Amino acid sequence: MAKILPIKGAGAFQWNTAGWFGTQIGCTLWIMMVGVLISDYNMSIGLLIICFFIAPNIIGYVIWHRREHIVPYPAIQYLMVTISLFAFFTLLTLDLSGLANRLDEQLGNSFPYLYLVLLSFPVLMIQLHFQNLDTKRKQR
Repeated sequence: MAKILPIKGAGAFQWNTAGWFGTQIGCTLWIMMVGVLISDYNMSIGLLIICFFIAPNIIGYVIWHRREHIVPYPAIQYLMVTISLFAFFTLLTLDLSGLANRLDEQLGNSFPYLYLVLLSFPVLMIQLHFQNLDTKRKQR
């Protein structure tokens, strides 16, 4: 089998196995844990949430597998958008199913505040943008 030669990035981001899969699994593992916990209360909702864990990881693997055709910086941004969408789907599913308080009885009416956690994704994406831009400037 021929070795994949990844495209070299122009800025701070280069293809790195540990960095890619660490980000991917680290940002989605909580979704799987929520799915497993919710399965005790509602198996179909739990399996749906587990699918919300599997889908971005498949998409992330496909992007990784095509790294000889994709520049690393846009790829990490695509991955972050994908993960944030599935994180939103997870919270929305918990909210609409009424199972959010099963995870923690203390959540009560404060569950809607968990949607604010989703703001961490665009904040991280902006941080990555400026990090990449700064590295490009220093390389000139």
